[in-house]
Amino acid sequence: MTRVRAVRIASLLGVLVACKRAPPAARETTQADADVPSTLRVAQWAGLQLHVPADADSHGGPDRFELARRPHTRTPDTMSLRRSTADEHAALLRTAPKKVVLDGGRLAYRVERSEGGSGGPEATLVGAVELGAGTYRVECHAQSEDAPPAGDWCLPYLLTLGVSPSH
Repeated sequence: MTRVRAVRIASLLGVLVACKRAPPAARETTQADADVPSTLRVAQWAGLQLHVPADADSHGGPDRFELARRPHTRTPDTMSLRRSTADEHAALLRTAPKKVVLDGGRLAYRVERSEGGSGGPEATLVGAVELGAGTYRVECHAQSEDAPPAGDWCLPYLLTLGVSPSH
């Protein structure tokens, strides 16, 4: 494990602990914030890896990696990561006001909000990832009947995104 990766993992764990302890009025929260995992596992897809909640459902195919946090609930939080074309990637970068540096790449994103449906308001993080020689589109979705949904719930996990050591 590289020093940068170890620092990112330590930072992720610090963010997760801070999120779990933050008072509800201090930031945008969802019921999922009460369920911040204490254990993580490494998920790998298409030469990439990231740390995800140990109890999350995840699977990857040739075109897409998908994850569901709190998978057996009425409104699970979902994340999808797929390869993007050059044109799609450029369009995502133009509409993404927030930028984050990753180990060997970058993430640019925006959060879209809507009134949603019977499950309550919805929020979706839509972003572009550059990592290694690849470009990817990421979407993270949250919906909540009880509190404003946090579309950026997946950021602590995306911060661990990197090229798999075996590639």
